[in-house]
Order: sequence, then C-alpha cells, then structure tokens
Amino acid sequence: MAMRQSIFILLFALLLSACSNKDATPQQWEYTIVSFPGSKLPTVYSPNDKEALIELSNSQPLNFPEASAIPNSLNLYGKDGWELVSAYTTVETVFPNFGDASYHTGMKDNTRTNTINFVFKRIKQKGK
Repeated sequence: MAMRQSIFILLFALLLSACSNKDATPQQWEYTIVSFPGSKLPTVYSPNDKEALIELSNSQPLNFPEASAIPNSLNLYGKDGWELVSAYTTVETVFPNFGDASYHTGMKDNTRTNTINFVFKRIKQKGK
C-alpha cells in the first residue's frame, strides 16, 4: 500500500512539473494594415466632361478599381504567414456647395467610404 502511494505521489509530482512552464515567454505578434483607397473617377470617363467630373469628385460614392485585386493581395499576405484579423473602412465627409443652386438641390448624404483597410497579424519573427 505504501509503495502504491509513493508511486502515485511520484507520478503526480511529475505531472505537475510537466505542466509548469516558467521559461515560456508570452507570444509576440506583429501587425500590418493593407489599405485600398477609392478613386474619385470612374473606370471609364471622359476627361472633357468637366461638369460630370466635378459632380463625381464631390458627391458620388468612390470607385474601387482595385477591388478585383483584393482577394489576390490577401492571399499573398496569407502565404507570408499573415492572418486577417479585422477589416474596416475610413469615411470622408463631402460638403455640398450650397451657394450654387444648380449644383445641389435638397438634402444629400455627405459622407462616403474612401478607403478599405485590412488588419493582419502574424507571429513575430525572432531577431526582428
């Protein structure tokens, strides 16, 4: 009986010592943000249509011509060990010109998304 008790205590002590990890350092992470800015101009436009360009640049939602490249860009970061942890947009305020009646009539939204941002993290490389 005493032998069984001694073996049990010895195994329990070994189990406890295996579970403690005093030398472990906390996990270190590095972060990066990849941004895709919007364009005030559509993908197809006439540079001679000044009035349309003013209207587009001041009040319309922005175009994201690189939108088709976003999945490929995200995959490249994934191949380098980056993990996507968040995505957010930045919004800009667009003030209408109330002094010109031909420019705007009535109330319109005056904000629009101007950048799509992706936040990545990966385990910090030793020596960096």
